[in-house]
Amino acid sequence: MPDRALPVIFRKGTRLSLGRDQLLNVIELLLEPLTLVVSLWAVALVIEGRLGPHEVILALIVFSLTFPGPSRLAMPYLRLLRYIALGWGTIAGLLYLFGYASRYIEHFDADVIHTWLWVAPVSLVGAHIALRAAAPAIRAFQGEARRVAVVGMNEQGIELAQRLSDDLYSNVRLLGFSTTARRSACSLT
Repeated sequence: MPDRALPVIFRKGTRLSLGRDQLLNVIELLLEPLTLVVSLWAVALVIEGRLGPHEVILALIVFSLTFPGPSRLAMPYLRLLRYIALGWGTIAGLLYLFGYASRYIEHFDADVIHTWLWVAPVSLVGAHIALRAAAPAIRAFQGEARRVAVVGMNEQGIELAQRLSDDLYSNVRLLGFSTTARRSACSLT
């Protein structure tokens, strides 16, 4: 039997659904990148009175580094503050290192950079607090909650059910458990 070449299989790219039921997820993906970009532009406009091409390029770099933003809605506030501080410190350090090495940092007003270093994390905290306050309204806008039944009453099923029940921002309502997979339990929508 001759050896046949196997076809090359490429993995399909994932799609970002922009449907009504995904609105809160899309906002979470864009929250941190857009907050950092807007805070940079606001600082540059207030201090310099204009938005130069170097701020636009830096905004593009920052957006590219931070997109997609992490999901932090269910995170406790202290952990949220820690992650914002560590994440922003890492990004700011990388930007400074590459800006210094390439001498691109000389194109910026020092006041803009120093002000943006503290405005950005404060803006991130404010944006996350605002999203947490708006999340119930966004979730209500998304429509009726999806109904789910967990099939398999084992440790993993119980853990999944507990996480679904505890997630305040999820648009899922847990109906219950089933120990066997029946067509009626799996067809709930």
